[in-house]
Amino acid sequence: MDIQAMLQTLFIAVACAAIPVVVKAATGFLREITEGTVINEAVGIICDAVDETNQTFADQLREDGTFNEENQKEALRRSLENSIAKMNDRMKDVIEKHYNDLNSWVLTQIEAACKQNKKDRGTTIFNN
Repeated sequence: MDIQAMLQTLFIAVACAAIPVVVKAATGFLREITEGTVINEAVGIICDAVDETNQTFADQLREDGTFNEENQKEALRRSLENSIAKMNDRMKDVIEKHYNDLNSWVLTQIEAACKQNKKDRGTTIFNN
């Protein structure tokens, strides 16, 4: 066997072994990037749900002076249900995979959105 044929055989063997490793790494990297995008999209959905709850429920109660602890809990429930209802199954799966509990993660994000609203507007739908 000549050197060129031996090098060609060696190259093919190395390439065959390396291709699955490279493909797996590239797939993992792309999956990680898309999962980050999915999580960012979920945060956007939650912020929209909190804003919607403010507009359709909490703002009027504040104007009437009847936004009490019971109504705050109702606003939280509405924001939670609205957020989860707007998420697709893949989004829910990614969140469960990374954070273990969809409801807890969404509640944490709702609280963060409320704190940001409080900073931005001086009010929030929940007392923080």
